[in-house]
Amino acid sequence: MAGGKLLHVSPSQVTKFGECQRAWGLTKIFGYDPPSTGPQNKGTALHNQVENYLLHGIPPENQSVAKALEFLPPRSPELLIEHWMLEPSIHVGDIQYRGKIDLVIPHSISPVIIDHKTTKTFKYIKTEEQLAGDVQLLSYAKWASEKWPESKSYNLEHLYILTDEEKPPAAKPVCVTVSRDEVNAVWGRISTTVRKMADITANVNTWEDLKPNYICDVCGIEGLCWWLEVNVRWGKIGQLLANYDYELLHVCAECYRKTKFLVPNEKPVKDE
Repeated sequence: MAGGKLLHVSPSQVTKFGECQRAWGLTKIFGYDPPSTGPQNKGTALHNQVENYLLHGIPPENQSVAKALEFLPPRSPELLIEHWMLEPSIHVGDIQYRGKIDLVIPHSISPVIIDHKTTKTFKYIKTEEQLAGDVQLLSYAKWASEKWPESKSYNLEHLYILTDEEKPPAAKPVCVTVSRDEVNAVWGRISTTVRKMADITANVNTWEDLKPNYICDVCGIEGLCWWLEVNVRWGKIGQLLANYDYELLHVCAECYRKTKFLVPNEKPVKDE
C-alpha cells in the first residue's frame, strides 16, 4: 500500500499512530501482521464471554466476567452490541472512519457507550480525566452525535475485567460524561491526525522512513523493528554519544528498561 491511498481508518489505528508511527505503518501500509500475544488472546476470550451473554444469554465461565456483568444493563433487544459505526457513517474528507463499539445503550439525549477492557491490575487503568480524551471512546461519541442529532451529552465507560487468576475475581468501571462541544473538539484533533496518516500513506517509500517512538517498550513487532530495529537503535545511541546529547541519552535509556545492556551487534536479551 506504500504510495497508495488511505481509504478507511479506525480509532485503534489513530491511537497506534499516536503511539508509534512506524508500528502503525508496518501493519497498515506495509501489511506486516504481528502474531497475537498471550494477554491479547486471553482478552479476546473474555471479551467473547461478555458478548455471548449479551447476545445469547450464555453464562460466562470466567468469574471476573461474571462480576463485570453486574455493571451492565439487563439483556435487551434495544442494546447495540458489537455495533459497527455505520448508519450513519462518518468520514474525514473521503476517508471512511469506522470501528466496532462493544456496547451502546441508546438514548436520544445522552447515550451510553461502553468499551470492555481486560487488565492484570487495576493500578494502571485510565482515570476519568484520561477517559475524557480517549481517542476510541470519543470517536464512538462522535458517531453517536450523528446517530442521535438531538443528543447533548455522552456517557463513556471503560469496564475493566481483571485477568490475574491469582487475585479474587473482580471488575471495575470507570465512567465520564462529555458534552457535544467536547466531542467536537477532540474530533477536530482526530481529523488532523487522520489527514496526516493519509499524507504519509501516499508518500512513504519504505518502513524505515516512518518515525519510530524512541522510548518504545514493547509493541509486538520488535522482531522486525528492534527500535524497532537493532541497527537503528544502536546507530541512534552512537549519534547521541558522538554529539554528547546526554539529555536524549537519558530518554533513550528508558528503551532498555526491560532489556540487558549488551555491546553493539549483539541481540539484546529480555529480562524474564
